[in-house]
Amino acid sequence: MKDIDKIYHSNIFRRLDEFPFSKRVVDIIKNENLLYVGDLAILDRFSLLRIPQVGQNTIKEIDTFLNSLGLYLGCLLYTSD
Repeated sequence: MKDIDKIYHSNIFRRLDEFPFSKRVVDIIKNENLLYVGDLAILDRFSLLRIPQVGQNTIKEIDTFLNSLGLYLGCLLYTSD
């Protein structure tokens, strides 16, 4: 496995409660029962906009967070065993 794959896999299984989010994002994470970074990364922009209290600023915060981990909104997460 390449180094980048190790980083990618280690990030998708990190718990979301390890990260400092705004109160609004924390509430969304709890209400939507999201536990891991991968749970958040598989959501796309349109899925997020269907969640009450989610607007462009919330999406920007989540997108910036995912980008800092080398991920993006709407990631296709799969294993290639």
